[in-house]
Amino acid sequence: MQLYKNNLEQEIFKILEMAHENVVIISPFISLNTSEKLVDILKDKQIDCKIITRFERKSFIEKASSLDALKLLVENGVKILALKDLHSRVYLIDYKMCFVGSANFTNKGLNLNHELLLFFDEKYEVEKFNSYANELLTSIGDWLITIEQIKKEQEIIERERGRRMK
Repeated sequence: MQLYKNNLEQEIFKILEMAHENVVIISPFISLNTSEKLVDILKDKQIDCKIITRFERKSFIEKASSLDALKLLVENGVKILALKDLHSRVYLIDYKMCFVGSANFTNKGLNLNHELLLFFDEKYEVEKFNSYANELLTSIGDWLITIEQIKKEQEIIERERGRRMK
C-alpha cells in the first residue's frame, strides 16, 4: 500500500494509462476536465469502463458534478450508473490495482482540495475492493444513465436557471 497526498491527478492518470481490460470508477462527483483526460486514455483501446456516481440535480446546479462530463463519457462508450447516497471513492484498474480515498474524480478533488488516496496492488488487498464494486454494481440494477436522461436533465436545469434570472 502507498499513501498519496500530493499530485493525485498525476498519480491516478499514470495508473489509468496502464489499463488494458477494465476500469471502474466510484465517485459521487465527476468534472469535465477529468472526464476529458479519461476519454483520451480510453481512445483506441478496448477497455470496459464503468463509473458509479450520483445523478442528482442539486449537484449539477451547484456545479459539484458536471452533466457535460457525463454526456462526454456516455458518448465515448463509458457506462454511467447512478447510485443514490453514494459517498465512497474507489478507482479500480484491471481488477489488479486500485486507489481508495477521499478524492472525487474532479479537478478540485484531484488537484485543489486536501485529499488523499491509498494505492493497492496486492491481489488479496485489491480483491476486497473488487468485491465492493461488484456489490454496488449488483445493487444498482438497471440504473444506467443514457444520453436522453442527461439531455432531459440539462433542459430542466436550463429552464430553472431561466426562471431564476427573471
